[in-house]
Amino acid sequence: MLVSRFWYLLLATIASIAIAFAMLVRGAYEHDRAKDAETLLAGDRRQIEEYLRTDARVRIDTLRELATAADFTRMMNQARERTNDSALRELSGRIQQKLGELNNRLEENSRSHVLIAVDTRGYVVGRDGFNASQGIGDFIGAHPLVAAALNGYLRDDAWPLQGSVYRVAAVPVIHQGRYVGALVGGRTVDDVFVTRISDALAGATVGFFSAGRMDAAHDGIAERGRPAVRAVLLGETLGRLGGDPTTREWTSRGYTNVLQVDSGHGVAVFAKIPGMVGLAGGGFVVARPKPVLPSDFLLHPPGDLTKSIKWGTVIGFGVVSFLLAMLWLFLEHDGPNASLRKMLGLLASRKIERLDPLKLRASARQMALAINEAFEAAMKAELTRAGAAPRKSVEDIDKLLGPESMGDPDAANMIAFPPPAPGQAPPPRPSAPGANGNGAPRGSLVSSVEFVGDGPSKAFALFANANEEQTHWREVFDAFVNERKKNNEPLDGVTFEKLAVTLERNKKALVDKTQCKAVRFAVHSKDGKAALKATPIK
Repeated sequence: MLVSRFWYLLLATIASIAIAFAMLVRGAYEHDRAKDAETLLAGDRRQIEEYLRTDARVRIDTLRELATAADFTRMMNQARERTNDSALRELSGRIQQKLGELNNRLEENSRSHVLIAVDTRGYVVGRDGFNASQGIGDFIGAHPLVAAALNGYLRDDAWPLQGSVYRVAAVPVIHQGRYVGALVGGRTVDDVFVTRISDALAGATVGFFSAGRMDAAHDGIAERGRPAVRAVLLGETLGRLGGDPTTREWTSRGYTNVLQVDSGHGVAVFAKIPGMVGLAGGGFVVARPKPVLPSDFLLHPPGDLTKSIKWGTVIGFGVVSFLLAMLWLFLEHDGPNASLRKMLGLLASRKIERLDPLKLRASARQMALAINEAFEAAMKAELTRAGAAPRKSVEDIDKLLGPESMGDPDAANMIAFPPPAPGQAPPPRPSAPGANGNGAPRGSLVSSVEFVGDGPSKAFALFANANEEQTHWREVFDAFVNERKKNNEPLDGVTFEKLAVTLERNKKALVDKTQCKAVRFAVHSKDGKAALKATPIK
């Protein structure tokens, strides 16, 4: 069964390699996707910065439409020409009402959450939206954004106002070719605005913060097996911006390198917002999860990938492997077992007297030997129970031939026989192989014909030919050597040629004495020494 076991080992090895390869592919995929996520973050940061610039340009253009309304510019000119504060109080009410009308004309996403009209001296003369009824007459002309607008420039900024970040823009107000003030408008950075940016970035987590506090954020979407990075986890990093070695670039260049967040399951980049919020340590953060390969990815493969598989090659390899496995299984298992079943059928029909292990292979040979021994034991038990004389067997060799003596080590533990009767010449001892004279040439076996006589002999009934008998003797010799090794006996002088002489002499003696048809030999241990037993076959 060596080949089939090798096949099982090969299959197990292929399965292990396939698992290792799948793990390697998954690791390589996740490693590459993690690098892709880091690369995407750099682009996300630039896209958000560009989005803020575009948003500022849109807000400036929207404010210019409001600042050029004829009624509004005339009121702003009247505010410039006012002579006292009482006239300002009456005028500011009309300016505030006008700002509300102009703002409400705009679409919801374009309306300003706060509108402030400033005269040429930098004082607030009208407000709408956030704190509309407060701050009239306050001086804000020193603010860089307002100062630039009063001088005819278009500017944008980000202001922190009472716990919120406002995206602010300012434009000059012109009446009849004269600068008569400035109009400042702003929208809060709220969840709607952040969600719009997140959607534009294909589901990245985005947050805006100021003074160590997250003002608005939107959690992104899960990406390829990994949940989105939660904004609340990003807020925990705000306290160490600029003070940690991993975030020192925050102070020097205005944005960090890629940071590991969410216990290494995600990556994030923090960047400053230009303007007042950025100067105060505020900015935005964008984060993405590191994609992983789902464990059930093979259950849901894309259709285009399944079409690329060469199914003919895959199926052909499987069929060839199966046929090879079946062939090896037949050669090592099914074939020998079929021969054993055939031989058992002959035994059942009494066409043969016992199984011939030499005609079987692999485990079938061992089973045949076990079956023969079982038959022998059962037959002896049945004869004993019936009171018949038991059949001579291995156990009876002492009665047949006398005690087994290993006195001649050069004869490889030959079986000894009783001395000849008085007046009878001892049987001739066959010449040792290789001896001079008429003995058999060295290295050859002594043929049974030389001892039994001319012509066909009944001693050959068990064996088809001399080669088959010598094969049996070879097995006896191998078993004898193994038994001596097991008993730690020396092997000097133990050769097959010497043992063959012993077997031939004892076979002839048994045939003459018991009139048996053939003799089989077996090896056993007696008194701690290897010995031989002979079984005459009637």
